[in-house]
Amino acid sequence: MYDQGERVTLDTLLARVQEDLATLDLSRSSLRKLLLQNGYRFRSVDKRRILMEKPAVVSARASFLRTMRSIRASHPARPIVYLDETWFNQHDYDAKYWLDDQEFTGHKTVIGKGKRLVIIHAESRNGFVSNCFRAFWSDGKLADYHESMNSEYFEEWFSSLIKQLQPNSVIVMDNASYHSRQLDKPPTAASKKEDLKAWLFHNDVPFEEDMLKVELLELVKKHQGKPTYAVDDMAERSGHKVVRLAPYHCVLNPIELIWAQVKGYVRKHNKSGRMEEVRKLVEAAVEEVTPVMWEKCCDHVCKLEQEFWTNDRLMDDIGPFTIDLRSDSSDSSDGDEE
Repeated sequence: MYDQGERVTLDTLLARVQEDLATLDLSRSSLRKLLLQNGYRFRSVDKRRILMEKPAVVSARASFLRTMRSIRASHPARPIVYLDETWFNQHDYDAKYWLDDQEFTGHKTVIGKGKRLVIIHAESRNGFVSNCFRAFWSDGKLADYHESMNSEYFEEWFSSLIKQLQPNSVIVMDNASYHSRQLDKPPTAASKKEDLKAWLFHNDVPFEEDMLKVELLELVKKHQGKPTYAVDDMAERSGHKVVRLAPYHCVLNPIELIWAQVKGYVRKHNKSGRMEEVRKLVEAAVEEVTPVMWEKCCDHVCKLEQEFWTNDRLMDDIGPFTIDLRSDSSDSSDGDEE
């Protein structure tokens, strides 16, 4: 039904059962009980979870998990560093206060979110990496803070990060575009013919001067190979390794849990919304994060990695199953929309 774009409720699902399995005598309450027994709940759709189960994403997750398991098994003491960016709005406060009936008392209302403080940092199990906190203000007009970053800024920060790391560190990051500037990026169909020739010449791929653009493009596709990213190359030359999260899997980055704590601290203490005060609050919130908190967050992510690894294999190996329709339920408290 989902594949056909239908909304699945008890009523629509029961109608489909009665249509496709006319001989099956199944009540609405029995259907509800079966759904609950098999792990279904009537709730809002988590779009990220749906994207996380696309075949290409599941494949990327499996590759990431296999790499991390190998690293932890073969080099248990090898440092693993996670990096990420987040942001905080200038006029972000706690939203609830004690108010009178007319709401004349309480915090002064500010219209708009104000400017946005974009933050970037890195951490290991032992805590934040020294001298790597960076923050800058953007105008806050863009919907996604990622648009406020660029590869030039990130790579400059990344070059300072790798100087602070222990030897042979593993650096885990997501697939943001500014993390992924390609070296010797192959031209595309939108490129000029001369650019195609220049790339082929640079990569020692022979071609004829009278070749059509489509012929040159096929040569590029045939010889372009696996992408090489600028930050991966920087890390490798310094003796480190970059591992990239699967798309939509920020839950496997423990720094995300820390960002939630930092934001909660700033939101609780933000009184004036002045830019300098907000920045100081962010810095103070970062200082409040202890190594013990980091260790717990890293342990949580290790547990999630194991759950994904196990569940993916269960789903891969799952076979036909039988549903027992003999028992009924007298529970008729479902809502109409359920």
